[in-house]
Amino acid sequence: MDWNNILNFHSLAREFITLFVVIDPIGTIPVYLFAISSVPEKLHRRFAVHAVVISMIVLLAFLAGGQILLAARRTSVRLA
Repeated sequence: MDWNNILNFHSLAREFITLFVVIDPIGTIPVYLFAISSVPEKLHRRFAVHAVVISMIVLLAFLAGGQILLAARRTSVRLA
């Protein structure tokens, strides 16, 4: 097994930065704080977990849907 290809730091960093930009955790802090402002404190963690699960489902749906669409169009995407 070639660990250099699996643990390619440049590739991992690029993927992390892409996800960080797409998810935008810093930009969603004000939205989260506003959403929980009228909710009892004991439910704050539940709201956060619920939001993370829904975000994951949406991202995975777009990932799968995009792959299916590209496969149907016989389009290949080569990232630099």
